[in-house]
Amino acid sequence: EDADHLRKLEQETLYMSRELHRLNREVTALSENLRHERDERDDLLTVVSHELRTPITVILGYNRLLLSEDVGPLNDDQRRFLKDSSKSCQKLDDFVGKVLEGARRPRRMEALEVSNDEVEPVLIEVTSALRGVARESALEIDLDLDPNGCRARFDRSAFEQILINLIGNAIRYAVRRILVSTRRLRTQGRELIEISVSDDGPGVPAADRIRIFDSYVQVGDEERSGGLGLGLSICKRLVEGHGGTIGVSDRPGGGARFAFTLPGAES
Repeated sequence: EDADHLRKLEQETLYMSRELHRLNREVTALSENLRHERDERDDLLTVVSHELRTPITVILGYNRLLLSEDVGPLNDDQRRFLKDSSKSCQKLDDFVGKVLEGARRPRRMEALEVSNDEVEPVLIEVTSALRGVARESALEIDLDLDPNGCRARFDRSAFEQILINLIGNAIRYAVRRILVSTRRLRTQGRELIEISVSDDGPGVPAADRIRIFDSYVQVGDEERSGGLGLGLSICKRLVEGHGGTIGVSDRPGGGARFAFTLPGAES
């Protein structure tokens, strides 16, 4: 009886050993596949980022040439348009540089450089830069800012990216008007600054209001949406990196209202 029991234990041990070796081989294969996919992704990012930098450099060069007025005088509107274009190209070039840098190092959450600052100047600058794009679609971008002003803790570059993504999204869906608003909130003894972007488009179905912030998710008319479905997921990551929240609801009168919060400035 003892011999039978011992033989049974030996068989079970042999079986478990074989299973362990099989699982170990599977884990090794999965790890190798993951490494290969990661390398391919990083190679693609490097190539695409490098190719993007060439046209950016050309556009910046022509902008500088035109701004120098060596090829002819400019009026005030033309000078302003060229300066806005140069500023946007420089931001894109900085972003491409970060992508290239990120492809060369282990993936991790980028540290935000937050400081106390006024919200309104950033809103005015970003909306001014995007008004030309909006007018091509016969859209108006209006501001409704808190009359007492709003100071928050934020990383300026990240804040600008959030606004560009949300307003750019609104431009694709709005019919006539986009409204960017600010207000101060107080929750559990904390001051928060809420920034919202509303449009008079078709709105976002209730069933999609959570998943719309996931990567590569697009809802509604795909022809109007354009892009890859990454803009809102980037917004969510950046907002949460500030300790805030982001969501979408119905706009009174129809349309969508995207709102996010930033922590109020520290005294």
